[in-house]
Amino acid sequence: MTDNELRESLYDDVYRDLIGPSDPLSTEEYVSYEPPQAHFAAGILFPRGSEFEECPESADIAEEDGSGDDPVVPAIELPVQRKETVAEDDEPIALSNAREQSAISLTVAIPAGATMTIEVRAAKYVKLGKEKGSPQRYGRVPILWNNSRDPMPIPTCDHRVIRLDVPGTALRFVAVFRYRIGEANVVTVALENSLKNTSGNRASYSECYFQAGFSLFASPDFLPIPKREWKEGELSEEELTNRLLYRSIMNYAIGHGCAADWSVKRGKVSSVRTSTMPVEETLPIRPMNPELDDLKLDMFSFGQKDGWEDSSIKIDDLCHRYSAWITRRRIDAESLSGLNRATAERNLNECGTCLKRMQRGRDILNEDADARLAFQLMNSAMLDQYLHYSVVTGEREKVIDPHAGERLWRPFQLAFILMNIESMVDETSEDRKKLDLIWFPTGGGKTEAYLGLSAFTILFERIKGEENPGSTVLMRYTLRLLTAQQFQRAATLICALESMRARNPRLLGAKRITIGLWVGESNSPNTWSEAVKLLNSLSSSGVNRFPVTRCPWCGAEMGKVGSKTVGYKKYRPRGSRTDEIRFVCPDDSCEFGSSGDCLPLKVVDEDIYSEPPTLRSRAKPWCQHPR
Repeated sequence: MTDNELRESLYDDVYRDLIGPSDPLSTEEYVSYEPPQAHFAAGILFPRGSEFEECPESADIAEEDGSGDDPVVPAIELPVQRKETVAEDDEPIALSNAREQSAISLTVAIPAGATMTIEVRAAKYVKLGKEKGSPQRYGRVPILWNNSRDPMPIPTCDHRVIRLDVPGTALRFVAVFRYRIGEANVVTVALENSLKNTSGNRASYSECYFQAGFSLFASPDFLPIPKREWKEGELSEEELTNRLLYRSIMNYAIGHGCAADWSVKRGKVSSVRTSTMPVEETLPIRPMNPELDDLKLDMFSFGQKDGWEDSSIKIDDLCHRYSAWITRRRIDAESLSGLNRATAERNLNECGTCLKRMQRGRDILNEDADARLAFQLMNSAMLDQYLHYSVVTGEREKVIDPHAGERLWRPFQLAFILMNIESMVDETSEDRKKLDLIWFPTGGGKTEAYLGLSAFTILFERIKGEENPGSTVLMRYTLRLLTAQQFQRAATLICALESMRARNPRLLGAKRITIGLWVGESNSPNTWSEAVKLLNSLSSSGVNRFPVTRCPWCGAEMGKVGSKTVGYKKYRPRGSRTDEIRFVCPDDSCEFGSSGDCLPLKVVDEDIYSEPPTLRSRAKPWCQHPR
């Protein structure tokens, strides 16, 4: 089964469970102890008056389609008032947005004088035979109808409401004129359940319509719904940026109580349709600009102490190309107008600020020997981390020697590090007041970017001889599972840094570089005594509850391997009455095996409090008395 087939199969299963059969012609039985209207969660049209509760803003479509009080360009032609009566104009949308909705609606723009063809799909359920003690069987009766032989005229300002009954059912179409703009009439078309719930009780399945939906076909084609012209101050900066980015995207329908969907063919839209469970494919985002494909930001080259001149040239080139890109975008912005022009200029000014920060970082590396050395060592450590982590994850069978071209920085990653060089080396930097956000989807390279900056900060602190009694870097995640996953990768980097420190303690200090995991008692032990209990339980039951199950440096398995428990060693420090646990790689050839130092990992809260790790990974907020 391909990925697409698996995705479609999953969608169909979820759709069938929440809404019902996706095939409008299906006669699939529904078998359950509860009636259909109690099981299905969406796509149901209840009789009117079924626990009616409308969202306060649901009847106001002004902010979506331009029908608010602010003027829209081109000018609106309104021979009569927009609203004749609240009941006629707002009822379809109100019924669509009720908690137990009696209608689904689409607002569309149609050329004046056009006609609409409607295609309805829905179903009723009827009780079938039932054996004693067995669940009730319900038969599905599909409903398909269209008015292709007699297309519906669109409502106008003179004839504002048009109704059309679906023969043989209690379903009814209501089309309501909203306003006229240019050559288009903006109308709302609703499919309603005309039955009324007069009992005050919960509606019966026999009064409901299921898997309800409809399609509209227009001749001539549908027009884009005009966009509202916003005034300065009405939208947030984020909303303004989205409006600029998606300025060329046209909206051909607005759903009420459902989503709207359409297909564009040769630049035209001839049909729109309701969608109860919409699907949208999100295309991957490339973390590379094609204009920078020839710029090789090689970790190995940046890590060579005698190659700084070439490294400086590459960093200069990165800054220069970013500056040229900003200049080209400023020229593009001159073709914009109004709020889009102002938004583009604001965004480009922010880009200019980022460029200046990158250039300040470049200048510091050129002028400050300690910062430059920290940058070079950081690149070597990041390359080591990459080579070893690829073995831990199974991408490689063994660690290879570092060499040129093995791992390249993505431009945004190196830019992020350069931007923050000044704030990491200068405690008085104004940039320390800023919070930088890296936004990329999974796999874009966010983790490598901030791990690189973390490594630079740790190394710079050690090179300067600053003895930090606490943690240098705090890594925080909102989800415990994500914290544990990222801990594995960060642990490999810390192993690379500790290996580097052990080889050069005069430069990087005698104190070990360590990482700690602090995620609460359900994922890591709070005390040494709890850790010892976990080890004893592992030896007897084989269940491993330690968060570290593989050596983060060589990938050797830790835990119950055959009849032996490996990777965790119990020992009692001199003068202590409590046993402690150390992580030791079971592979003697590993740098952190029994012949060397233990792994630089701390996962017991008591250990973290007594001697804070260099990098602390946590997933819960600070509290005065952590458990």
